Amino acid sequence: SWLEMRNFECEHESNGELALSRVLSRKFDAVLCDLHLPGMSGVSLVKAIRAQIPKSEQMPVFALSADTT
Repeated sequence: SWLEMRNFECEHESNGELALSRVLSRKFDAVLCDLHLPGMSGVSLVKAIRAQIPKSEQMPVFALSADTT
């Protein structure tokens, strides 16, 4: 990926539920997600991360989309 080509360490998941499970299992510096994830939307993922991780341990979450509407 573009980030990996610039020496960022990245981990990938195929849907929102798996991404949430991974984020809850270890500490990340940041999370980058699509707003239109399969299963759980990116908005739901962000809400779940914010609800389940203590404020003092939260990381930046960037939600993006190629949606033009």
